[in-house]
Amino acid sequence: MVAGNKFPIVEEFTTMLGQSKSAVVAEYQGLTHKQLQVLRKSLKASGAEMKIVKNTLARRACQETGMDVLTPELTGPLAFILSYEEVNVGPKVMLEFARKHPKLKVRGGYTEGTRLDANGVKELATMAGKPELRAQFLRILQGVQTNFLTTLEAVPKEFLQTLSAKGDQA
Repeated sequence: MVAGNKFPIVEEFTTMLGQSKSAVVAEYQGLTHKQLQVLRKSLKASGAEMKIVKNTLARRACQETGMDVLTPELTGPLAFILSYEEVNVGPKVMLEFARKHPKLKVRGGYTEGTRLDANGVKELATMAGKPELRAQFLRILQGVQTNFLTTLEAVPKEFLQTLSAKGDQA
């Protein structure tokens, strides 16, 4: 049990980790307070969040949520990027921010019971999200319907053309 006033922090962070669909651990040393605020705002707008917690408290929260595979990453000043709606939202926003601010470095991550290295987090960020997948699925369904209707329309046209040709011959 955590002593003193740190227990609510661990409890709150444990709840946040438990509710997240993915968690990314990143180094933020060298970024200004203003840059961190910009990142937090971008994450929040996308359904994700950044949380900075002491590593000893983060270890306890990770152990309580079954994410203890992240504990080797917990050294130095770190930020947790937590995605609540889709697994790839936080990593996508974070990596987009990191392109402009190279001091933000991915250490690793966790999603759906799997530990990710930095490359795994980058791959996760490039995956299509639910809206893109739904749009692709709808395009496929519409394509099937369009082809079916085109085929149905072609049969009577060909039949009429055949009748017309027979009538001309007679």
